[in-house]
Amino acid sequence: MCRVLTDLLNPEGLHGQGEKYLKSFLNIIFDEEDSEGICSTAHVYKEYPITKDKRIDIVIASADRFIPIEVKINAGEQKSQCFDYFNF
Repeated sequence: MCRVLTDLLNPEGLHGQGEKYLKSFLNIIFDEEDSEGICSTAHVYKEYPITKDKRIDIVIASADRFIPIEVKINAGEQKSQCFDYFNF
């Protein structure tokens, strides 16, 4: 699932739609002006490493934002998972 979501959010994804899906997703979370700014410098990563043995499922990183996305399909939160991300 993460591969599909990462590709959809990635402006350079195989879908060939550029920023369309990322911008739509960000418009739900932020106002339109912020979404434009984030999209212009965004990079989307799958399984972004934060420690030797911990990874964030999907990360949208731009010049001034770091947006972690944890994909929970048939999985529970690990102990201190969100706190570990916050500390990172």
